[in-house]
Amino acid sequence: MPTVAESGLAGYHATVDLGFFALAGTPQPILDRLAAEARTAMLSDEMKSRLDSLAMDAIGGRPAEFAAYRVEESRKWAELIRRRNIRLE
Repeated sequence: MPTVAESGLAGYHATVDLGFFALAGTPQPILDRLAAEARTAMLSDEMKSRLDSLAMDAIGGRPAEFAAYRVEESRKWAELIRRRNIRLE
């Protein structure tokens, strides 16, 4: 079976991303605590081992980094959708 690049899509890069979200208006101290606890759990040896068995990587970044990443991913995919004139049917 050919790779994605061998199939004519050089430079193709797509990921499946998982993150934690909270309701708008959640107090900052609670968000900070949730983020710290989630990061600790995601970077634990046990979680890394479980994710490794699924061929997944735990990044465990900070909330601002994830927010910026989501903005960039949305921009990238929106541009592709516009350029290819992709429509829902």
